[in-house]
Parts: sequence; C-alpha cells; structure tokens
Amino acid sequence: MVFYARQKKKMAKGLRIRVGANSSVSRAMGIVGGYLLDSTIGELPSPIHPLVHYGRYANFAQEIFWSDTKAGGLRYLAALAAPIALFGLVPRGWKRETFATYLALGRRSLVQHVEEVLTHLEAGDIAPARRALSMVVGRDTAELTFEAIASALVETLAENFNDAVAATIFWEGVGGNRFSLLHRVANTADAMVGHLNKRYVNFGFVSAKTDDALGYLPARLGSLALILGGGGATLAQVIKIVRLSHSQSRAHPSPNAGLMEATLANMLDVALGGPITYDGVLSDRPKLGGSRGATPADVRRAIEVVDRASLWMVAIGVAIALSPGIKVTTNSNNSYDSGPLAADGSPC
Repeated sequence: MVFYARQKKKMAKGLRIRVGANSSVSRAMGIVGGYLLDSTIGELPSPIHPLVHYGRYANFAQEIFWSDTKAGGLRYLAALAAPIALFGLVPRGWKRETFATYLALGRRSLVQHVEEVLTHLEAGDIAPARRALSMVVGRDTAELTFEAIASALVETLAENFNDAVAATIFWEGVGGNRFSLLHRVANTADAMVGHLNKRYVNFGFVSAKTDDALGYLPARLGSLALILGGGGATLAQVIKIVRLSHSQSRAHPSPNAGLMEATLANMLDVALGGPITYDGVLSDRPKLGGSRGATPADVRRAIEVVDRASLWMVAIGVAIALSPGIKVTTNSNNSYDSGPLAADGSPC
C-alpha cells in the first residue's frame, strides 16, 4: 500500500489552485476589492481620475466621427472601446481586476450625489435642490416640485444602481476587467449620444442598443438584489412585486431602467413616471409603482435599499465568478499513465 500513498502524494504536488491572470478567483477578488475601494475611497480627484480624461476623449471622438448615420455611431463606439487595449499594459492578475472594478463602480458617488439633493429637500430649500438635481439627471428641473424632485431621486437611484453597480459586478464576474470596462464604455456612450433628438437619433442608435443589451441580464439580477436589499418582505409580497414590476416596466422605453425603477417603486409603494420634460420636450413616461408621491423619507429608505442591494450584488458577482468552481490543473512535469507502478511509486 506504500506505493498508493506515494502516488497520491506525488499527484497532490502536481495540483495547484489557479489565481492567475483571468482566473475565477482573480475575478472574485477583483469584485470584493473594487467594492471595498469604492466604499472607502470613493472617486479619485478629477485631475487624476482616468474616467474624467476618458470623458474628454469621448467628446473629442464625437467631434471626429459624428454623422447623421448609424454607421457613424458604430465607428464612434468602436473608437471609445479602443482605449481598453491600453489597460493591457497593467500587469495581469487580481490587482488589475480590483482596479478595473473600482474604476467602473459608482455606488458611493451615486449615493453622495443623491444625498446632496436630499439634504436640501429635507431643509425645505427647493431652489438649491433643483440646482443640485440638475447635476444628476437629464430632465429639466427648474419647475419641479418637492414631490417631483423626490421621485426623480428614487428613479436615479434605481436606474444607476444597474448602470454603476449591478452591471459592473455582473460583467466582472463573467469575464473580468475587459467585460466590465466594455460595459462602462457602452454605458458612457449611451449617456452621451443615446438620445432621441434630431442630432443623435441615428448617431446614438448603436450606443443605446449596445447599452441595452449589456445591461439586460444585470438588470434582472439587480432587480432581485433590490428585493433582497429591501428585506422583511414575505414570499407573497416578493411575488407580487416581481409580477407588478415586470408588468409595469413593459411600457417603459428602456427595458432595463424601467424594470429597476418599477421594482424600487413597488418596494417603496410610491408612484414614479408620468410627464417629464427634456430640453423643453415633453415625454410621458408610464406610471410605475403605487399611487402616492415620493417623500424625502422614501429617498432615505431607497438609499438604504441600494446600499444593501449592492452587497447582495457583490455576493452574486462572486458566485458568478466562482461558478465553475476552483480550477485545478496538473503540472506538465507530473504525469502518470495507467500502467502498474513500482514499489517506489514510479511507472514500471
């Protein structure tokens, strides 16, 4: 029996857990590390933030590639994706995954911007609340009421939870930094040119549809994370929220934002949607959620839900990254055939 024990020992030496360049463990570590950096450090100062400089590049690329065609929009999106190749200069491994996740995540920044507006609302200062909100949303804010501002904040938390948290973590878990950064590229392009106005209706088409496609699966998981983050709901209530949210979101122009907004609205039992103006153009959004208007207290609760849901997304992302299991490989110089073994454990 000695040679069997020696055989197992030699095989054990040939096994190694892979924490390599694009391993499951590296991606899982990147998700956790990136989330911790975002939570503790937040965004880097603008002068040294890579995404600030990337935004300038995106504006420059738009000036070069703009044309009133979908083909021009495709070239623009390709130009925005090209700089991801530069990330390959960073040494591979869990540190790169962590840094990429940190750059793409925006949970702390999202909450900070919402809280700035919310502070003015709670103090009863509507004018500064409108001004602060205009830095967060694309809609016209000059005539918004307290209730409309609170509703806008809930919508912003829901939509950007998918864009800045759920999708980043999902794609990092699936394929690592290249996937999470590609989603960030598409999301940035959509934010810049994915508008249904005369200038961008054709040029922004590819960016908008790409962002919709890359955000589709994360939004479904993100909706689940929001429900889990709410806590305290019975199974019957969860089923009701899921059914209502999916039903209401079908009429929304965005397949992803609509689901996220409907989920959070139904959890808070507040009404979202209705007439919204963008650059003076009226857009009548479908009604989502309950029947009462949102209040500052609802926004506070929504922030708490998003914070807890972010932790659930981290857990989901790590599970996705590790779904194939810990990868085990054999060293090439430790091979064994199926033939008989000598007493010292070597092949005969």
